[in-house]
Amino acid sequence: MSQTLFVSPVVHTKMMVHAIRNPHKVVHGILIGTFKTGGATLTISDVLPVCHSHPTKPILDMSLRLAEAYCVTNEDGEGIVGWYTAPEKQADELPGPVALKIVSSIANNTENEPVLVSIINKSLEN
Repeated sequence: MSQTLFVSPVVHTKMMVHAIRNPHKVVHGILIGTFKTGGATLTISDVLPVCHSHPTKPILDMSLRLAEAYCVTNEDGEGIVGWYTAPEKQADELPGPVALKIVSSIANNTENEPVLVSIINKSLEN
């Protein structure tokens, strides 16, 4: 199924700043947003940076709980829609196994397929 993705400039900036401030570390964060029209349209309205290392299970559990609580306070029907990551090495362009496992875990708790945004560090050099 094809999916249309909307990312606000503020969301994009938050992800890039997280990656730029930690250029030699892996970064991870939660994508917050809404699915519309049966999951065909996804709007990412916010991101919550989680860490700039490989997250441990307690960090991951607590960050997902806090994100869920944050979403409940919003009346826009927002929820956790995915995960973002930037690899540790600038030459890496694919997300690591930790990010893939986290997205798989998010998929088990949502009705729509979550997205994984992978920031390519090489593109942040200039």
